[in-house]
Amino acid sequence: MDKIGLIAGSSRFPILFSAAAKKRGVSVYAVALKEETSPELERAVDKICWVSLGELGRAVDFLKENNIKYAVMAGKVCLSHIYNKSIKPDSFLNNVLVKAADKRGDTLLLAVAGFLNKIGIKLLDCFTFLKDDIAKKGPVTKTVPTKQQLLDIKFAKPIIKRIALMRIGQTIVVKDKAVLAVEAMEGTDNTIRRGAKIAGVGVVVVKMTSPKHDMRFDIPLVGPSTIQAMKEAGAAVLAVEAGKTLFIDKEELIKLADSCGICVIGI
Repeated sequence: MDKIGLIAGSSRFPILFSAAAKKRGVSVYAVALKEETSPELERAVDKICWVSLGELGRAVDFLKENNIKYAVMAGKVCLSHIYNKSIKPDSFLNNVLVKAADKRGDTLLLAVAGFLNKIGIKLLDCFTFLKDDIAKKGPVTKTVPTKQQLLDIKFAKPIIKRIALMRIGQTIVVKDKAVLAVEAMEGTDNTIRRGAKIAGVGVVVVKMTSPKHDMRFDIPLVGPSTIQAMKEAGAAVLAVEAGKTLFIDKEELIKLADSCGICVIGI
């Protein structure tokens, strides 16, 4: 392909995706969300259209006008915005919301993906162009988990898999084989803070996906902000699913984790 559409949320993921695409000679046409996307993205793409979260119609017009056949969703979108009365869904988005079975994150994103597919825009895997930043098995930091922390990770894995399968969240915080916090709509960083308030320093954070997870959107991301949240909370270990988690600003993440004595490990 010579060009690709980018539906951009928050974090540096959209910027990194754009840089990786352009290295391969692929032009990037971005739909940026006023409520979420960093202004820095403008300098990283070939063309950009700023829309509100409710303006699905404007986003579609932009993609169609530029003859976009393939697109990715990159970056987190806080779906709790759907309860914000200042967000006014247009007729396109209203139609998607009405047809959605529920208001869970993956349900809404899947509905949007289905809508795009019907108008001739195919959503691709979020990992497109970024294979080198996918977590692999084993520690990526100098600090490695203790025996007790490994037991906590083993304890957490089947629990988070079940929670993810129920489409509640992708992250739990544990310590001494006790679940302290389960992610909902608030995101990974706030889940870490909530769990650490209960048990103090030394908590273990485990992030995994459902076996049925659709990698076209809502991809598990961890970056320096996650490590910063762990540092502030006194968390000790971040265990992420190998092959299904993307490191944002990987070198910076590892450097910060090493400086704090935090273990990051692929499981």
